[in-house]
Amino acid sequence: MKTNQIPAEKAKGWMKNFEKEKQSSQLKWKPFFLEKSTYEKLTGDAPKRIRIYLGLEKAENGGQEVVAFAVATAPDATGVFRDLTEVVFKLGKENIDYSAKTEEVKAALKAWREWKKSDSSAKAKSRESIYPNGFLTHDEEFKEILAKQGKKRAIVEFGMEEQVTLLLASDEEATAKTPEISYFDFMEPCPPVCDSGSDFVRL
Repeated sequence: MKTNQIPAEKAKGWMKNFEKEKQSSQLKWKPFFLEKSTYEKLTGDAPKRIRIYLGLEKAENGGQEVVAFAVATAPDATGVFRDLTEVVFKLGKENIDYSAKTEEVKAALKAWREWKKSDSSAKAKSRESIYPNGFLTHDEEFKEILAKQGKKRAIVEFGMEEQVTLLLASDEEATAKTPEISYFDFMEPCPPVCDSGSDFVRL
């Protein structure tokens, strides 16, 4: 087992748990990808990590769809990871540079946070604890998939134990030689691990 790797059965259980939660949310959820070129543009040469924020947009066929945006983040003198929001990518089947569309990004992030507060039912009161606003990633898993394994992109899927999280895997199908895809849980949820000064937190 590598750093932060999840046993196959546990990963499957988390994804199964999420399938149940997804039905109750009445939102459209899709796995998304992080391309090697995007990773390199965000992290550069200096030590950086990536923070992934969740947003909400209107889906093409009606309803609302959960979307993801990635920014670089680097530690300050106190060790707090600060967002570098000048460069932003929307993550999906393809990664799209949204650096010139920060107002659209903020609108999607705000819509997500408003959705979490939109239902007055007892179920909705738990949304704040179940659904994070974003995730601070670790770097080892990206290096494992994009550098050591030589993949051009990684797939990110949703899972859930007590809280919704993201599971990272190499973008490949299970085969006879590789009967199980390796999944990694590499996330520190926001809240509580946030950059309180970030434009993407102070909406």
